Amino acid sequence: MLTKKTTSEEYSYYNCYELIVEKLELYKANMKMAEVFKRKVLKKKLKFAYQPIINSKTGKADYFEGLLRIVKDSGQLVSVGPYVQVAEDLGFISSIDELVLDMVFNELKNNKNLVLSFNISGLGIDNPILIDKIKRVFCDSNI
Repeated sequence: MLTKKTTSEEYSYYNCYELIVEKLELYKANMKMAEVFKRKVLKKKLKFAYQPIINSKTGKADYFEGLLRIVKDSGQLVSVGPYVQVAEDLGFISSIDELVLDMVFNELKNNKNLVLSFNISGLGIDNPILIDKIKRVFCDSNI
């Protein structure tokens, strides 16, 4: 934040140092999160948690939503939510969208009875290349 410092009634100045330090700390934290996410991708430590979408009339699952999760070393699944914002800020969200698409395709290919919805980023929805790939992958594979 900008901090107003007054040395006398006539003079004042603003200290931008704190703002720069805050931005550098945020940048370092974002880079650390990006590195963690990259390691998890390379080690194939991402998977879907299946959220059943329940039909209120039948009480049964109509389909599942595949929620992308990071598998911690302990085996615990954690949300990728915080990593999505970092990916958008650093410009690699389209790579995550493509990864999700590949994972969805593999899940559906291996389980023909699975009905699965999935999420892509807001930026992915506006990416005609990704949308064309989604159409091509699903039309060509008869999934």
